[in-house]
Order: sequence, then structure tokens, then C-alpha cells
Amino acid sequence: MPSDEKVYSPYAKPRGIIAMRARVQAIYGLTTLTKEAQETLSPLVVDCPACGATGLAGTYGGMGWLLCPRCHGLGVVYRDLEKFLARRREIIVRQPEIVIPDWTPGRPYRCPVLDLKRNIVIDACPEDELPRQGALPLEG
Repeated sequence: MPSDEKVYSPYAKPRGIIAMRARVQAIYGLTTLTKEAQETLSPLVVDCPACGATGLAGTYGGMGWLLCPRCHGLGVVYRDLEKFLARRREIIVRQPEIVIPDWTPGRPYRCPVLDLKRNIVIDACPEDELPRQGALPLEG
């Protein structure tokens, strides 16, 4: 019996505390979402209209999936990226300790690992194409 439950990218609905921290860092470029940052930046982050916030460009039954090219699998996009970046810079001036160095907006952490020395989540995967699930064998 088919399920009506939505399928989400692992970046849109992460499992585990490190993966959840990685998602916050990928979206906001901050180590933690302080109250000020949340109130200021969250209204500028909206569900991705291309994938319906699933992070997937399409699910093909049991055949596989492809990450949404618009949100890169995060399930959200920036309402206005320039305004988001400007407001983020204002927060960083007041709270420089929460900045993520070398952050790129909206890029998921594919292999999130906690860097204990700096207390930030880093991506341990080499940079290459965004992942896609291959064809799965059909049961029969």
C-alpha cells in the first residue's frame, strides 16, 4: 500500500544534532541562531517554491531522487539574498563570535562533522557534484 507521507532530502529534514546544526549553519552562516538572529533573519528564509520545501526535485517512486537545483536540498530559499546578507552582516558586527568563516549561502553540509577545537560543524566531503540517488533494484 503506497504511503501519502512526503519524502524529504536529508538536508531539509536532518536527523541528529550535528546534522541539525549543519543545516542552521548552511542556511544562516552562523554557529548558532541567537534570538536576535532568528527574529532578524528567519523572515527572509522561506520554503522553496520549486520543491515545496522537500529539498527534492522529484521523487520517482522507488527509482530514486535528485536534489532540488534551486535550494540545493535544504528546502528553503532566501526571499531577498542581498537583504539577508546585509542583515547578517549587522548581526555579525554585534556578535562576531557566531560567524562561520568562508560561508557560502544555501549550500548543504553533505558530510557534517563537529570540529571540537572551533566548535563548529564542518563539511568533511570533498567538493564535487551534489549527490543524487541512483536507481534502486525493483523487488520482485
